Amino acid sequence: MIITHEEEENPKFPLITDRQLQTDILHVIGRDEKWPLKEMKKQGLKAYSYVFFGEYADGKLNLRLISKNYVKFKYYQSIFCFTAAK
Repeated sequence: MIITHEEEENPKFPLITDRQLQTDILHVIGRDEKWPLKEMKKQGLKAYSYVFFGEYADGKLNLRLISKNYVKFKYYQSIFCFTAAK
């Protein structure tokens, strides 16, 4: 759900949330699935897995990244779960 105010000329759209592209938002803003990847590449990123939140506003993609410590924790957590299952 996106809530905008009547006087708001340039609403903001949550395009990437918790490493997942919101394809329904792409249709709302009139972009294809290649566009966010192209914009991310300009910022040195290759995958959604590093993005906690990506917001489309004023024709730009603004990104908030997942911290390196969080990525390491998830990596070690997945190894632990894998080895614990043996």
